[in-house]
Amino acid sequence: MKLFYILVGHQQEGPLSLQEVLERNLPDETLVWCQDWAQWQPFASVKEALEMELASLQSGADPYFLSTLTERLGSFSLEELERQPHLLQQATLVWKKGMPSWVEVDKIEELRRIKERFSSERATPSTSQTDGESQREQGNEPPPIDPSFHSHRESSQGLFGEVPPSARGVKADSLWHYFTRGFTERFASFSGRARRSEFWGFVLFYYIFSRFFSFLGRGVWCTGRSIFCFPRFHTWNARIEGFFSDMMARLNGFLETFFSWMGFSALTFLDAILMLVSLLLLIPLLAVAVRRLHDAGYSGWYLLLGLIPLVGWIFLLILFCKDSVRGVNRYGVAPKYPNEA
Repeated sequence: MKLFYILVGHQQEGPLSLQEVLERNLPDETLVWCQDWAQWQPFASVKEALEMELASLQSGADPYFLSTLTERLGSFSLEELERQPHLLQQATLVWKKGMPSWVEVDKIEELRRIKERFSSERATPSTSQTDGESQREQGNEPPPIDPSFHSHRESSQGLFGEVPPSARGVKADSLWHYFTRGFTERFASFSGRARRSEFWGFVLFYYIFSRFFSFLGRGVWCTGRSIFCFPRFHTWNARIEGFFSDMMARLNGFLETFFSWMGFSALTFLDAILMLVSLLLLIPLLAVAVRRLHDAGYSGWYLLLGLIPLVGWIFLLILFCKDSVRGVNRYGVAPKYPNEA
């Protein structure tokens, strides 16, 4: 049976069974490690694969249905696939009873191990080859990582016991994902850490949306009485311009009447809305800036340097561009280098 370890805060917990890991409803950023893995993985990146593996274990000896992008290869038991691993090299998708849909073969843990073992056996040179020939052959195509991880476990002893070796930084999510998460999950979260891609992704879309609402604000102030404004282009047809002018005049009249009936001024009401939107954009911006300073190893109070014109801005820009402090600091685990925790 597979045994798993999880990293909660600064404490390692385990060993745990696969079902125990999934029943805990771990946060996405929690680090998880299994003896078959070469490194710690964020729970969000392996959750789907673990759920599929659990479903596969619970489904018993149901066969796997393999398919390429154009045709089905048939159904095979796990024992048959272990005897004929070349079938997994041909297949692209797999389905089994209990799975909601077809998925990629590599997302099923036991099938991925069979494929890697088969690839490793094919990549191993024969004993008759010289050392120079072996190096040239391996130079063309490096062998896959051994999923058993035994050699690493024998030599890797650290703060948390059996710790896999460090690797390069974890691949970043999309910039839009970081921006939306700043409003949904970490709206006013001033604790923890934020890598550079999270910070600059949020800044990018913050600038885009703030420019958009600033444009609306200019529309409010472009006339003394109208809440909308359309520039006059000499190339416009007079009838088209007249149509839009008449339509906007009717809309302005309706809104002004409505707000007057409610006891508000149209301009005052829209000003309040724009101020509220600006505040909603500012709070997560300050939060992600503080987390970025934490990730670089600095206190969030350094953000006050932004009150110093020019010099403070340049200094903050340098801090925001610094790479993440590897491993764990007093603000938490590095989101870019969780494997060095």
